[in-house]
Amino acid sequence: SIRDSARQALNMLSAYGNLANADYNAETAGIDSIIAKLNSPDYFVAVQTLNLEPWLTELAKYNNLFKSYAADTEQEKVKKPDISPRTARRQTDEALRKILNRVNSLADLNGPDAYIPFATEFNVHVDVYNTVANEHYGRLHAKTDIAGADIDPIAIQPCTGKPVYVIPTVRVSKTEKDGTVTVVELRFSEDFTVGYKNNEAPGTATLIISGIGKYTGQIVTTFKISDE
Repeated sequence: SIRDSARQALNMLSAYGNLANADYNAETAGIDSIIAKLNSPDYFVAVQTLNLEPWLTELAKYNNLFKSYAADTEQEKVKKPDISPRTARRQTDEALRKILNRVNSLADLNGPDAYIPFATEFNVHVDVYNTVANEHYGRLHAKTDIAGADIDPIAIQPCTGKPVYVIPTVRVSKTEKDGTVTVVELRFSEDFTVGYKNNEAPGTATLIISGIGKYTGQIVTTFKISDE
């Protein structure tokens, strides 16, 4: 199952070629396309089987940071930042490279012990990047707390003997400067991630929704897994 999922993901990723050699716009669009495909129903099982969700979240975060940074530098050309788009892009390239390496390794079934140094190193790079990003993008965008968000009811899920994964529909209300209220539907992996507890056996499973990107905070909700 792991090998088949890895090959499915690898075939799709390989079709994009070497994005690191593309220009910024083409590379950014290509990574957005990869993120969209891996978040689609066609690859949902593969992403969960290979446990790519944390790395996919980081890839989306870095790509969004780069797009925000590029937009900011267009608007503020007078002020030259200490960090260049090339440096920011390298961080995105590194995230994509590590996803590719992980898929290749999983395809060969090297075993979990091989990923301990990788995960440790990756987390160090994430912390360093976030520190640098926060320093240089101090005013990057005000984050919206999702604590008061609305979650559509989650249907009862059948028990399959395997972990049950659902992607909830999450909406937040924003009050604009003129007092009008708009409702925004958040996007999975770009605006929020999900975690699960007790999601295999029949009963009540816990769903933990965490804001990312422009959003922060957490919501905890539950859904039912039937015993039929």
